[in-house]
Amino acid sequence: MIRNIFIIAIVSTIFSGCATVTGSTTQNISVETRSDNGAISGAECELTNAKGKWLVRTPGSTIIQRSNDDLVALCNKKGYVPGQQKLISTTKGSMFGNILLVGGIGAIVDHKNGSAYEYPSLIQIFMAKNLEADDTDDDKSGSSRADNKATQKISPDVAKSKCTELGFTSGTEDFAKCVLRLGK
Repeated sequence: MIRNIFIIAIVSTIFSGCATVTGSTTQNISVETRSDNGAISGAECELTNAKGKWLVRTPGSTIIQRSNDDLVALCNKKGYVPGQQKLISTTKGSMFGNILLVGGIGAIVDHKNGSAYEYPSLIQIFMAKNLEADDTDDDKSGSSRADNKATQKISPDVAKSKCTELGFTSGTEDFAKCVLRLGK
């Protein structure tokens, strides 16, 4: 009886490290920023989850620490409305294998170190042109950009759609502010 418990303890100890052998606690994430006119380069983005904060300039990539918490990406660039997106952490298949093989010990280790989770490897964040930033500039025809703003106004439905793409949750105060800002 004691011999069987000893064998189970040794086997459990050996297999509890599976996640660090079969999976990594880090992940490479690529970030791109886009507008209606195509790719935007040079946006400064901050990626954040429970394990830390990472900075990347677009287009670019960084290595983040995996976590079971969602990853939030916030990008800023002068002349654009900040873009935000929440990436949902998903559980990798190896987590379920650990539960079946070693009765959950490997799953506990994987959960604690984050190796059981992953994010999409590419983040594409939409950033709308900030028309308010150009109010004082004159275009080539000599008219103020503020005069041209009315022709560039987007509909409330389009503004709502863009704010949803940016990661704002409908019905929240931040969502309403986003819609108002894009609709100006």
